[in-house]
Amino acid sequence: MKKLMYTLAISSLFLFACSAANDEQEEENSETNNAVSQESNDYNGNEREDPTLNGDNLVVESEAGTISKDDFYEELKASHGEAVLNRLIEKMIIEAEAENLGIDDETVQAEMEQLMENYGADNETEFYELFTRQDAEDEDDMEHLIKRQLVMEEYTDNMERITEDALETEYERGRMVEARHILVSDQEEADELYRRLTEDQASFADLAAEYSTDPTSSDDGGNVGSFQRGTMNPAFERTAFLLDVGEISEPVKGPSGYHIIEVTDRTDFDEPFAEVREQLRTTLEDRRLYMMTEQQGELFDSYDIDIHDDELDHLFP
Repeated sequence: MKKLMYTLAISSLFLFACSAANDEQEEENSETNNAVSQESNDYNGNEREDPTLNGDNLVVESEAGTISKDDFYEELKASHGEAVLNRLIEKMIIEAEAENLGIDDETVQAEMEQLMENYGADNETEFYELFTRQDAEDEDDMEHLIKRQLVMEEYTDNMERITEDALETEYERGRMVEARHILVSDQEEADELYRRLTEDQASFADLAAEYSTDPTSSDDGGNVGSFQRGTMNPAFERTAFLLDVGEISEPVKGPSGYHIIEVTDRTDFDEPFAEVREQLRTTLEDRRLYMMTEQQGELFDSYDIDIHDDELDHLFP
C-alpha cells in the first residue's frame, strides 16, 4: 500500500456534491443578460454561468471569473486524487479493524502514554509537537498512526521482536550467506517442487535449470552468490539468514513469485558484536517494517472495495 501523508483538509473536497441550477430563478431582461455574459468569463476566458444561478457550487467568485467546486474537485483529483483516496480508504479499513479487534480510544491513549514515556515527553502538547515533526501532520493523524500500529501488531504477533537476544541471534547467523533458489510464479508448483526436493531427494540444480523463471541463475543451478543483509528482497533475505547450511526452505512469497531457497555457505562477522549491533538493529527494523507493509496489503485485499469513479477505479481493480 502507498504511504500517504497528505493533509486531510484536501480530502474534505471529496464530500462536495454538485448543486443543480435554480430552475425558479427569475429571467433577467436581455440588456442585463448581455452585460452579464461580457463580465462572466472564467479565468480561461470562457463564458460561464451567472454565479447567482449556481451560487452553492462556487469556491471563488471575482470580476475575473469564477472557480466552481466541480472545477476545484477535478483539479485536486488530478493532482492528489490517488493519494487522498488511498489515505481515506486506509483510514476507513483501519477504523473498521480497530473496532473488530476491540482497540478503543482508551487503548490508543494508553499506547500514547507509553510512547510519551519512550520519547521523553513531559506532556501531550510536547509529545504532539515532537510526533508531528517526525511522522504526522496533526493530532488526529498521530492518533490514527498509533491505531494503525496497534491493528497491524495484532496481525504480526508472530514476528520476531527486536530484543537484545534477537540481535545476538542475528549476529550469530553471520555477515553473509551464499544461496541458490528456484523461482516459480505458481504456489502449487512451488509446493510440488519443494516436495520433490525434500521427499524424493531431487537435484536442486536440475530442478532450477528446468523450472526456475530466474534467467540470471537458472543455468547455474539456481546460484545467486553471496550477499549481505539489505541487498535482497526482505522476505528472501530473512529466510536465507534463518536457514542452516544445506537446509532448504519451504516456498517463500516475494514480488516476483515463490522462492525455494537453499543456503550453501555462511560467512561470520569479523567485527565483535558491539561494533555491528546498531547495524543489525536497523536491518531488523527495516525487515519488520517491510513485513508489516505486506501484512497491511493482504488485509486491504481482504476487503471488497468498489470505487465509483472511472478515473480512480484502477487503484483497487
